[in-house]
Amino acid sequence: MHRTAAAPRVHISADDDRLTGFAGLLLSGELIRRTRLVARIDRAVEGVRTFKQRHRGRSAGELLVALAETMMAGGNHLAHLDVLRQDTAGAPLRAVANTPPPTTAGQLLRRLGVPQLRAAVAATTQAGNALDAELGLDAAAAVTLDIDATTTEVYGRQKQGVAFNYEGRFSYKSQLVTWAERYRILAVELSSGNTAAKPSAPRLLDEALGRLPRGHGEVSVRGDSDYFCHDLMQRCRKRRVRFAVSVPRNQAMWRASYAISETGWWSALDMPGAEIAETTYRPAGWTHEPLRLLIRRRLLEVAELGSGRARRRRTVPLLQLQLALNGSVSQVYG
Repeated sequence: MHRTAAAPRVHISADDDRLTGFAGLLLSGELIRRTRLVARIDRAVEGVRTFKQRHRGRSAGELLVALAETMMAGGNHLAHLDVLRQDTAGAPLRAVANTPPPTTAGQLLRRLGVPQLRAAVAATTQAGNALDAELGLDAAAAVTLDIDATTTEVYGRQKQGVAFNYEGRFSYKSQLVTWAERYRILAVELSSGNTAAKPSAPRLLDEALGRLPRGHGEVSVRGDSDYFCHDLMQRCRKRRVRFAVSVPRNQAMWRASYAISETGWWSALDMPGAEIAETTYRPAGWTHEPLRLLIRRRLLEVAELGSGRARRRRTVPLLQLQLALNGSVSQVYG
């Protein structure tokens, strides 16, 4: 039979205020309540400067936790606070049932200064350390700290502190020191997108070390080439912290790699086609003992080098690259 009538449309809605789409916030809400995180943040922030101006007003801990819950629900803007405000069924599950409106949150955020925010981060790490102790985790275990920077692109030149980064994008730069084994942020800094990462790295390291539990084990720091600087390495050395930092590809590094014999290269574990070697390296101006330099290389076909200013070409020594481009060789090391 030929059917001419249009198929009925199905409309799906969630208009029952007894249902919530964010039931997962029960888990984070219970954790926040058990660790008394809101109260911890309140005490830390108020210890720096008074934040709560009215008896019935929102506190700093309520504001920051409400923002965190909004982000966990998928929000990335103050306007998304309204999504949780409309979720009346999920309110008892959240740590902050009375989510503030976007305008109120914006006004409250203007009261928070950098020292208060640092105090809030410290309070969060203290809550994490207390939870670790309650769970029986070994406080004396070795610690790995990752220091890294990430860029957040924004829109609108009116935003406070925004700047063009090297890619020509309006952005902020967020720097974080993270405790890798515990998935915990220990120190943070927000700056303009064109801010160099190196100057603040020693201070961030000090903050992170100060927020580890008493009796912690040996500490190691990892960073990419943005953090290859004497100040950070000397601070690590002074604080008896091991460090592994990526070295920019410069002439001194190339010379060190040329000095390695072919018998000095070994197959890299879990990296097919790659080889590693170890030598020593003393950066210009480094007056302490030579550093260990680990070098990884991989044999590349000329076709893998790309064209123009491809990033992979910058991994190949200039002489090898010239031989590859003029057709003298079919493979080079990168």
